Amino acid sequence: MVDWSRLAKRAKYVAKFDFTGKDPEDLPFKKGDVLELISKDEKEWWTCRNSHGDVGQIPVPYVTKFDPNNPPIPSQRPISEPPGYIDPQKPSIKDITLPARALVIQQRIPNLYDKTQLKLEKGDIVLVTKMNSNGQWEGEINGRKGVFPFTHVRFTDNENNKSMEALFKNSEGPVFYEIVKWLDSDVDHLRLSGALAVGNFARNDDHCRKLVEEGVLDKLLSVLKNSDEEQITLRHAILSALRNLAIPVSNKQLLVQCGVLEAVMILTSSNVMAVVFKLLGVLRMLVDGQGNF
Repeated sequence: MVDWSRLAKRAKYVAKFDFTGKDPEDLPFKKGDVLELISKDEKEWWTCRNSHGDVGQIPVPYVTKFDPNNPPIPSQRPISEPPGYIDPQKPSIKDITLPARALVIQQRIPNLYDKTQLKLEKGDIVLVTKMNSNGQWEGEINGRKGVFPFTHVRFTDNENNKSMEALFKNSEGPVFYEIVKWLDSDVDHLRLSGALAVGNFARNDDHCRKLVEEGVLDKLLSVLKNSDEEQITLRHAILSALRNLAIPVSNKQLLVQCGVLEAVMILTSSNVMAVVFKLLGVLRMLVDGQGNF
């Protein structure tokens, strides 16, 4: 017999509907199953553990807070899904072509003595090279290679990536050229839109290298140097773009040589924590994987 009072002492959620799961990282469950919350990774997707110890992703609209005074009755019917409900959108594993970039959604610090494991920091971009059936995937972050649990990463939207490829067109697309012009504009919202677009273009190593070669980095630094403390959103967008540009190992020293460190260090006196945190992200990305650099 289940001890509901013991379960109530920890953060628990109960399934309102059955969920079959569609990808390897999903955690299937039936209506009435009690799930232990591990982390709230996204608005629509959380990581949970079931009563068997299995861990995976669940759609948030399928669950509700567990009430120990009203224990659920497990479902005895075949697995089904809530009528009229559309799954929260996320890329399908079946559509992923490796190697592929994924966003780290949960920090992971492995055993210091196990060199096969890959350390993950939330917000890192990992290049997934192999998806093993046991849930231990293989990948690389800035030259560091190792294995990690699939539950700690999320692939970026494949359709969005295709759209960005079409707009970028190897830095020769008309939309790309127009967006780069925005960075030279005297209109604040155009400069902001340009910086945000560059950050979206910088979704893979080839794009990042091309953006630097095309002089987009210089334009970003110019906008940053001429910004003021009140332009919080603009500074945040530029720092996000700079962080993405610093992901490829081949770009890191080039960014430093172009004056990125000097440009961003002026923001260390900022009183806006969102800007400071993003600044730290840029600095960490510049030195990550560089040894004594």
